[in-house]
Amino acid sequence: MVERRVHKRISLDSQVRLYHDSFGTLEGCIRDLSDGGVCVALNDPKTADHCSETGTMLMRPVNIDFLYTIKFVRSTDECVMFQFIDDDAE
Repeated sequence: MVERRVHKRISLDSQVRLYHDSFGTLEGCIRDLSDGGVCVALNDPKTADHCSETGTMLMRPVNIDFLYTIKFVRSTDECVMFQFIDDDAE
């Protein structure tokens, strides 16, 4: 199978917190990361529906004082995929 990815994925296991004004906070774990996006396994997979309805969200890896702006791309039974949004480009 031909890999169509633009950015190489790096496997990772790091706790993360997602924030949104309408529903608050979701917690999960980053499963893989690339220059273009991130795959997050949510602690409560039923909350993935919130992500698909939000547009953009903020993501903060635990123990890192930086917020990343992310946008929902798609979800599977195991993970939710997000694209990084460059705030400076808007």
